[in-house]
Amino acid sequence: MQPASHRLRRGRRSIVGTTYHLRFSTLDREPYFRDVFTARAVMQTLEQEDVSARTTTHCVVLMPDHLHWLVCLNVESLGQVVSTVKRFSCRRAGGQIAWQRGFFDRAMRSSPDIHATARYILNNPIRAGLVQTLGDYPHWHVAWSVEEAAL
Repeated sequence: MQPASHRLRRGRRSIVGTTYHLRFSTLDREPYFRDVFTARAVMQTLEQEDVSARTTTHCVVLMPDHLHWLVCLNVESLGQVVSTVKRFSCRRAGGQIAWQRGFFDRAMRSSPDIHATARYILNNPIRAGLVQTLGDYPHWHVAWSVEEAAL
């Protein structure tokens, strides 16, 4: 029996210039990113996507077993961007990451949606009980000031 995740791809279109909330997980939700070296490999890979102008990151939080990424797509294929991030982060980490197939995406329609989603993403480590404040969590980035993201 095929997993239901294949249904997520139905009707999926990549739209250049659109901001997406992406979420993808490690295989079997293995907490690879408790290891700082492995977590940094993912964060550096995301940074490289921005440097290469394929994406523009609004915010990102790397949880122990999954990634939340609020990103503007600057190229034709969301799937290619995700595939590249998975492949290169694994290489950077010396093969220490196994990603689950597929990913979740949601296109953002407006600025309030983007800010509400950013708040949701940035509060993930706090809701999970990993830290008391976001500043105590090591694996996050936001393009705005945290106060601005809280708007």
